[in-house]
Parts: sequence; C-alpha cells; structure tokens
Amino acid sequence: MADTLLETTTTNGRGKPLSIKVTAEEQTQTQGTMRVDVLKVTLIADGDPVGTISFNPATDLMELSGMSLSLANYTSCLVACGLGHLVSDILDCRRQGNKTVKKLIDCLKKKGHHLSLNLINCAVACLASLP
Repeated sequence: MADTLLETTTTNGRGKPLSIKVTAEEQTQTQGTMRVDVLKVTLIADGDPVGTISFNPATDLMELSGMSLSLANYTSCLVACGLGHLVSDILDCRRQGNKTVKKLIDCLKKKGHHLSLNLINCAVACLASLP
C-alpha cells in the first residue's frame, strides 16, 4: 500500500485545476536470484502516474521511469522539475543514514511541507513554458 507524501492542487497553466500527488511505497524486486526491497516514489498528475523513481538503498541504485514528457509543455516542465526535487530529497534522506525503505519513507514524510513548497516553486517556474 502506497503512502501519500503530499497532495496539492495548482493550475495547468491555462487556468484549469491540476492535482499533484506524490506517493511512496516499498516494492520487492528480483535481481538475479536475490529479492531486493526498493523505494518506489510516484508523481501523479490528475490521477495519472507521470513519473516513477525506484531507489535501492542497499546499492544506491536509482532508476527513473514512466516519465510522461509528451504532455503539454507546462505539465512536462512540472514533471521534470518535480522529479528532480524528489530525487534530491531521496538522496538527502539517504545521506542522513536512512538505509531501509521504511526509514526513507518516514524521512520523506517528514519533508512533506518542504516537498509541497518545491512543487509549488516548480509550478511557478514552469509558467514560462506556456505558449
């Protein structure tokens, strides 16, 4: 079950509401013959996943996937900017010594207000991408 790290609403640049949600969950993956627990953080815009970060705290391996940059310019900018901030926050939590997925999720939950501010800053900065 995914934990919600933040949920906010901004506009899509054309005055219509755009809901933004970030979730985090522990996911077990198979790598060769080993089962590994990874952190999966998903950025969701208007109910659709638009980018996912998978992070293995044991090896510090990070993978970005599912980036929907074919969306409108404004939303693409918001996705890229938001994922960039999320990567930075995941790495910051890891540097603080959080070596398990559960501890990483707890750390990210504590950053909820900070994450919201970063996404709001992304929304403002991406207004320049409007036609």
